[in-house]
Amino acid sequence: MTSDQSAQTPAPDGDPFVKPAPPSGSVPPQPSGSVPPPPVGAPSGPPPQGHPAGPWQPGYPPAQPVPPGPPLRPDEERMWALLGHLSFFVLSILGPVVIMLTMGKRSEFVRRQAAEALNFHLMVLIAVVVSFPLMLVLVGFLTFFAALAAGTVLSVVAALQAHNGVDYRYPFTYRFVK
Repeated sequence: MTSDQSAQTPAPDGDPFVKPAPPSGSVPPQPSGSVPPPPVGAPSGPPPQGHPAGPWQPGYPPAQPVPPGPPLRPDEERMWALLGHLSFFVLSILGPVVIMLTMGKRSEFVRRQAAEALNFHLMVLIAVVVSFPLMLVLVGFLTFFAALAAGTVLSVVAALQAHNGVDYRYPFTYRFVK
């Protein structure tokens, strides 16, 4: 006997005109305008007091935003700001982005310094990329080494200033990130 034949077998009361069962995994058609019944085991009634709108599942507390953590101590602020500037040598633009998105939530000083470092690292990256086509006319070698030298010197100066707690701003830098 196939599955189609078993779906059309007579009901226990002997009614030969039984409607065939829908194939497994399919949802029976609903008349327009009707709401399907809730799934088996779904909670009934309104959500508990203070629960945001949306699906409610019993046993789970309402979703709460994760706090950023306690504010950073002044020595931690200076260290993270210093690392944001010195990431020029290791992670380029990735370092300030990570520091700004993680530690910047806990300290405004760290966020400002990481944004400043990110803007400067982007400017150096743009200068280096523009230098490559200019190398065909030999001017690119000068701009390439000038960009790397400026990036090195100014990153060290900015790191030392940030370590002293000074809100350092790079010269000749367009602020992409505020």
